[in-house]
Amino acid sequence: MGEIGGMHIVLKDATFDISTRNATIAVQSLDNHPINSSSNLMISLGANAVPNGNQLPFRSEPVLGRISIHAHMGMSLYVNGKKASGPEAGYKDGRYVITLDPSMNTSWIMMR
Repeated sequence: MGEIGGMHIVLKDATFDISTRNATIAVQSLDNHPINSSSNLMISLGANAVPNGNQLPFRSEPVLGRISIHAHMGMSLYVNGKKASGPEAGYKDGRYVITLDPSMNTSWIMMR
């Protein structure tokens, strides 16, 4: 969380390479298992948000970059409640690599 753009951040089960200057990213297990053995993960994304003129809804800057998550093989990625079928995530060496780009247009990604 914070001014993480351009930094390479390595945690136990997740690595972040984000280009959005000021962003918040959280990877959490939703089934009380560690991230690396969970069968239900949620990735929350946030960045600067400003009102659209003086009206709602707020417009949020997209979080751009890459996330690598150590998780078991066979999980699917869901963006905006729909199973992703494109190149958003690949699996290699026990890790999912998720590319965050503006076309995702979401603040939440699910993996199950």
